[in-house]
Amino acid sequence: MRIEVKKSSTSPSGTLVNRLIRRPLHDICVVFSTKMGCTQSSCLNESGYVVKDMKGTLTPVTVVDETVHEVSGKNFESYSARVHTTRAIEEDYEIEKSKVVGSGYSGPVRPGVSKLTHKRVAIKSFNKAMLTPKRLDFLRSEVSVYLLMDHPNVARLLDVYEDDKFVHIVMEFCSGKELYHRLVKRSRYSERDAAHTAYEMLLAVNYLHQHNVVHRDIKLENFLYEDPSDHARLKLIDFGFSKLWYPTSENCRLKASCGSIQYVAPEVLKGRYNEKCDMWSLGVVTFMLLVGEPPFEGFEDDILDNIQKCQYSFNSKRWRTISESAKNFVAQLLVADPEKRMSASDALNHPWIQSLGTDDGVDVPVEILNDIRNFAMGNHLRRAALSMLAYTLTSDEIHDLHSVFLSMDNSKDGTINLNELVDVMKEKLNISESEIEDIFGKLDRSHQGRIEYTNFLAATMASRIRLHEDLIRHLFDQFDADHNGRISLGDLQSVLGPTIDGDDIEIILREADADGDGMIDYEEFEKAFKMTEPINIRTTPSNDDVPPPLIPLDRQRSIKMALAKLHAVSALSRATSSKRGSVDDSSIMQGSEIAAPVSDKIVAS
Repeated sequence: MRIEVKKSSTSPSGTLVNRLIRRPLHDICVVFSTKMGCTQSSCLNESGYVVKDMKGTLTPVTVVDETVHEVSGKNFESYSARVHTTRAIEEDYEIEKSKVVGSGYSGPVRPGVSKLTHKRVAIKSFNKAMLTPKRLDFLRSEVSVYLLMDHPNVARLLDVYEDDKFVHIVMEFCSGKELYHRLVKRSRYSERDAAHTAYEMLLAVNYLHQHNVVHRDIKLENFLYEDPSDHARLKLIDFGFSKLWYPTSENCRLKASCGSIQYVAPEVLKGRYNEKCDMWSLGVVTFMLLVGEPPFEGFEDDILDNIQKCQYSFNSKRWRTISESAKNFVAQLLVADPEKRMSASDALNHPWIQSLGTDDGVDVPVEILNDIRNFAMGNHLRRAALSMLAYTLTSDEIHDLHSVFLSMDNSKDGTINLNELVDVMKEKLNISESEIEDIFGKLDRSHQGRIEYTNFLAATMASRIRLHEDLIRHLFDQFDADHNGRISLGDLQSVLGPTIDGDDIEIILREADADGDGMIDYEEFEKAFKMTEPINIRTTPSNDDVPPPLIPLDRQRSIKMALAKLHAVSALSRATSSKRGSVDDSSIMQGSEIAAPVSDKIVAS
């Protein structure tokens, strides 16, 4: 879907977050104005632009980069439930303001505790009055990109709060410290440990690149271990320099020079580069893991000169015990020409990674597949609520699910496609492919032919956590957007968007509104949320006041599909009959009249 962008006569209004997220993201993608035949424009101002959707509605947007910034196909609730402009962070978290657990380009990171789960979190807080325009741009970029990220090897963004003075970013707390600290403590990694570490970094970077995100600051300090254990999972952090990027033209390149000197790629210094800059940086990190020293040393000018000349060597004593395969891996990343440099997917398939770095195959438990099957059978409200809840889960609650997800993701792009789900479900559950396709459709919330990590967690978590009343009340409050104690259609549209899983959002009201007053109170919400079977909903009442039959949702969907097919057959038959001039189409007309009420609405994804 392409959207026209025009210069606005006035600057965008509203808060930083509102300017980033104002309309359902599956209805709108943002494509900045074109220039000289290129689909990406250069050096656009940070404000004064509006986005025009298919209905002609103009929405203010903020230009945060010289590149195309397109956001589409993600779950609307995954954004709206985590972005708060009317709720104070103190209502949900206690911030330990006297402590600092880390720092990034955008500011210090402090520990906090969730009042709901009592779990530790990491919080970045920013005084907007103290931010320069450039720093504010980086903050906008960090928020907008971070909201898109959804992978086991990327630290999770839990919530974003903004008021008139401050912006707070709440993230998953990783207690295992930086990769840099572990390397300093160990001096160097064994070759097997280095390969496995590189593998985990590649999983994260490949996910970013598959989703058109360039990190631009890959380094030891930006990978954290989720806990202090020796086998803790590695997580990528700090998206302050990251950008959404679309390689639609050879002339479209990133231009801003940013990153850390030791890790910066030569093409970044020239001001013309693409996602391959991350692969150079990953090569520098792997070099340091293997021998405990950087490939480029000296004063700053010497380092930059050697980077531009690509001058490094494997001649030190420490390299004598390193395999040729490991050297080849590093050498194929530290290549001056980015066109000849390995991509993330290429690197994942390198013999060194395949022989030493990958995890042993994890068997997918039948219980998890049954959880997925039961999730798909649930009502719309339950599925949406569980998807929201999945963002609050901590690493220790879902640790085993990380490995299962990655085991099912054979392509290593950070998602599960239909073929991958079919393969494991047919083997383990012995169910039909048509049922698996229906299950897949319920989990593919973005309608892009893939199951995202959080949707996988949502489908598998119900049997693993205790859904206590405080948790359900918290979910109800999330849906109750205007905080009046009841959920209206407007609330649902605000939180979930106009549609859910291809159906009009009103279907949630029809499922959960037991007393028919057009609102969902807490008792109705709780009852619908706890139901694991499909809810039977009533059809539109008839004029003769005869109670209509109850039709299961799955049956309704089948009826719609059948009517659509009948409509197509009718059209074909009429076309054929007009040529022959002799066919009685009365029966066809009856089918056509039945099919007429079927909506022709196309839902953009």
